[in-house]
Amino acid sequence: MPPETQIVIVGGRIVTGDGTTLHERGVVRIRGTRIIDVAPGEADARSEAVVLNAAGCTVIPGIVNAHAHGCIHGPSMPSGSVPVRPTDVDYFRNRHLLSGTTTLLNVCGLALPDEIDGPSNQRHAMDIHLTTAHTTSNLAAAIAIDGGGLSERHKIARIDDMVAKGAKALGEAGGGQTLGGGAQDYRFIPAAIEAATGTSIHPKEARALKEAVLGRYLDRGLPDLPRLNALLIECGLAAKICTSDLTKLIRDTVMPPVALSLKGFDEIAAASERLNFPAIFHNAAPTAATLLKLAETYPKARIIAGHSNHPMFLPEEAVRFGLQLRERGVAIDVSTLDCIETRWRNDTANIDALVEAGLVDTHRQTLPAETGIVFCRPSSEWCARASFCCRPQSRLRPATSRKHSRSLQPIVACWKRVNAPTWSSLRTTISVESAMSWQTESWWCSTRRWGLGICTLTPWQRAVNGALDADLGAFDRLRNWVSTAEGNARHCVSFI
Repeated sequence: MPPETQIVIVGGRIVTGDGTTLHERGVVRIRGTRIIDVAPGEADARSEAVVLNAAGCTVIPGIVNAHAHGCIHGPSMPSGSVPVRPTDVDYFRNRHLLSGTTTLLNVCGLALPDEIDGPSNQRHAMDIHLTTAHTTSNLAAAIAIDGGGLSERHKIARIDDMVAKGAKALGEAGGGQTLGGGAQDYRFIPAAIEAATGTSIHPKEARALKEAVLGRYLDRGLPDLPRLNALLIECGLAAKICTSDLTKLIRDTVMPPVALSLKGFDEIAAASERLNFPAIFHNAAPTAATLLKLAETYPKARIIAGHSNHPMFLPEEAVRFGLQLRERGVAIDVSTLDCIETRWRNDTANIDALVEAGLVDTHRQTLPAETGIVFCRPSSEWCARASFCCRPQSRLRPATSRKHSRSLQPIVACWKRVNAPTWSSLRTTISVESAMSWQTESWWCSTRRWGLGICTLTPWQRAVNGALDADLGAFDRLRNWVSTAEGNARHCVSFI
């Protein structure tokens, strides 16, 4: 489209983003790359304007996902593993876009700026940013567990340089790979057991074996032998490996990076205080006590306790640690995690407990980056569900203006509108019919560039336990939509 094209969005319900205002029928005016007006009522569009009819849709500010993995082309996860396949990067990005995300922060932590978009250097419709965890101990922890995606230039990168080159936050400090979490359950422990016994086990079984040997806090001195013996029988391993050998195997698999990763926590917290920069930490049972100590040692560090509803916590533990962290000035971040494919491990109990305790900070301030607005169909119930189908925004300080903090208030407004106090009470899922995307300016903060995403969606089927049973065929049809769109990611249109 020409640079000064005028676009008028009419007929839709508009959530303005101030936390209270809802226009049952309103108008959004765009000139070129700027949103110039948002108002209630109808509009007489000028003849030269492009008119988009949003009747039956709800218009909300785009969602900022401040904790995602696998959405850039560099080393993946805090383990510095080999990059995710390019086709999968496209797939993950498009799933986020179709969930209403217009700005995304990839927190694997060890990639470099030129790896955000990969060799093609073609921007996605979302604004995608990265973090940095390039400290001596975090790199050593990654190498201790994997490090297969780290080249020499990754190993010599350091936080200060990465911040100067545009990293938006520090972290993620630690991860399931380096701190005995989910990646140990689905990847490293099953691989080690299969190599030793020739038997494949489910991640749920790997998790149970790990906890019988190490405990949820990785602090068990001796294994729970009755439990371990019972699990060996259940997993079909009793005739293939003895308890002492399995205990050693699990300890040798899980523990080598743990001390290094916890030392990396200290390095990230110190850098956060020194640079006055937000830092995201892996918050789970093995790390909660460390985070409490860091908050006291570095009181000026801007600590974000990532996914504080982690499944290694019991609900009462999540709330107890959340209260203690909140008292020390730590921002409490929550995540929906993956309640679809890993339903065996993740459910809504912890996030419900934190929400009910008033311990979720994710809507209060926003990442100083780009976001936008999203069209949702057919109802505000879907808006609320979409707002929580990807991780809500962490309280990443500072926002340059209090107006900047408005961009996530629609999450709260939509949540209240459908009168759903807990996520598990929501039951609507969606499939995708069409998607369009632009980059525009926010009407809240004229000095920043924001994105505009438009997704037209239809009800599909009821979900189980509030999980999003995605229409994967629709997502597959979107895998290459960016590369085939006319123009660049600032002005692209795609139809399914």
